[in-house]
Order: sequence, then C-alpha cells, then structure tokens
Amino acid sequence: MGGSCPAVSWRGGGFATGKDPKELAANQSGGYEEARPSGWDPAERVKDQEIDGVEGEILYTTLGMFLFHLTDVELQWASFRAYNDWVAEFSSYAPKRLIGLGLIAMQDMDEARQTCFKCRETRGVASGREATSRPVSV
Repeated sequence: MGGSCPAVSWRGGGFATGKDPKELAANQSGGYEEARPSGWDPAERVKDQEIDGVEGEILYTTLGMFLFHLTDVELQWASFRAYNDWVAEFSSYAPKRLIGLGLIAMQDMDEARQTCFKCRETRGVASGREATSRPVSV
C-alpha cells in the first residue's frame, strides 16, 4: 500500500496512539507505511484503545469526506453503501467499543430513510453523517 498513493497521507489513530499531544504535530506528514494498522484492522484498533485508555469510540470517515462532493449521485450512493458495509464489518469486531457512523446522501429522502434504517438495524451502525447540500464539481 505504501507507495501506491504518495500524495495521500492518513491522519488519526494510526499516528496518535500512545503519543503525548505535544508530539502529534511531528506525526502529520507520514503516509500509510508509518501508520499503525488500527485504521484497517479492528483487533489492532482495540489494542490501541487499550494503550490510550479508551473504552470506546465513534468511527467516522476522514478520507471519505470528498465523497460528499461527488456530482454523480448514483456513484455517491454506491460509495456510501460500500463505506457503510465496511464500517459495519469493522465495528462488528467489538460493537460495544467500535461504533460506526454511516454515510447518508440526502438528495432522495426515501433512499436516505432506507439507508438510515439499514445502518441502524441491519448493520449495527449508528445513524449517519448526512450530505445535506447539493453536490458540486470537484
């Protein structure tokens, strides 16, 4: 993974675990190769929670925020469904400690309602983060 996307760097738990807050600024320039695997491995995420004395956390997209600006609504919905499936699977490892926040497009209220119910009931994902504005070109 490390060399395939050099312009993208990942922030968050992968760099912050076990760090003094004063050290965090120095860790903001690394890529995936420097990150702890807790961003993609739920067992490692729980280990990092133990290191930091965290009992649970709400998981929400960071790199996926650009999806809110997609102009192709069908692509946005498909992307949101894929993310919601992933965060549900990730959270299922430790559902009392890993609480996923799904993504919900609001352009079609019936679709939004169905997605919200699916997130909550069938995926075990807490409600969602909504795209509330009209998509714009990126």
